[in-house]
Amino acid sequence: MKKLITFILTITFSFAVNAQTDNIDKFIEELNNNQLYGTCNYVWVLKMDSSSADSLVNIGKSVSNRLIPFLDSSDKGIIIHCVLSRIWIKEISITTSFENFEEKEIVEYNYNRLPFYEKDGIMIADEKTLSDNKKKWIEIINK
Repeated sequence: MKKLITFILTITFSFAVNAQTDNIDKFIEELNNNQLYGTCNYVWVLKMDSSSADSLVNIGKSVSNRLIPFLDSSDKGIIIHCVLSRIWIKEISITTSFENFEEKEIVEYNYNRLPFYEKDGIMIADEKTLSDNKKKWIEIINK
C-alpha cells in the first residue's frame, strides 16, 4: 500500500512540475515590451499590463534562469528586465525625461539602470544596451 501511495504521489508531483514548466513557457511567450506603458500617478511611472508578467513575478526567483535568454530580445528584453527587477530588487529605481518629447515625441526611461525610450507607444532599447543588461543580470542571479 505504501508503494502505491508513493507511486501516485510521485506521478502527481511529476505532472505538477511539468504543468508549471509549460505555464512558464506560455507566460514568457506572451510577454512583449509593448505591455509596458508610462502613466502619471502624481509622478510619471512605468506600468506593466500583463497577467503573464504578474504570474512570473509571483513564481519568483526560480524562474530567473528561464528569463535570462530573452534579456537581449528587442521584443521582450525590457519587460523581462522589469519582471526580474520586481523579483530581485527591493526598491525599484525609475527616472524619466521628457526633454526630447516636444521635438521628437520621445519619453526616455531609466528603470533600474536600463535606459530605454518610448516613441509612439513603443518601448525601444538598443541592442548593445540589452546585451550589457543581460550580462549584469547573469552576474546578479549567479551570486
